[in-house]
This record gives sequence, structure tokens and C-alpha cells, in this order.
Amino acid sequence: MVVADKNAYSDLECQVFEYDDGKLSNTGETLTFIDVNGKKLAEISYSGQDPWSPLADGNGFSLELSNPGDDNSAHENWRSSYEAW
Repeated sequence: MVVADKNAYSDLECQVFEYDDGKLSNTGETLTFIDVNGKKLAEISYSGQDPWSPLADGNGFSLELSNPGDDNSAHENWRSSYEAW
């Protein structure tokens, strides 16, 4: 999960990353996930256009990785959330 305030989600049983560079773009960008030792864990480029879900393009829904064991750089392994936040 990528959030603005990692401490607000400390009770979840998932990996939480803090995004501290403003807001995520609704139109797309590249995110690089780095652990505390500086090792790159993953890099994901998303877009606000097909084949990415239009629900997550500024409409309150988020993008969710369908299965953490799948290739997280492939768009087909991502879907819009079931609830808008």
C-alpha cells in the first residue's frame, strides 16, 4: 500500500510504503519502491489511460495489486479497488 502517512496504517497486515513527494498523479507516473537499505524492490509505471482502470483515474478508487506473487510491473496484474476512498 502506498500512503501519505505510513503511521496511520501501522495496524494493517501488509507492506505499507510512504509517499512523501506531494500527490500521486492521476494521469500516471513511475513509482520506485526502495527498502530501508536503499535496495530497489520494485518499479511500477501506471497510466490514466487504457489498459489501466479509469475508475482509479481521479474518481476516488485506488489501484490494487491482484496477487503480490505476480509480476507487479504488468498492468494486467492491477485492478481498481472495490471501494472509493
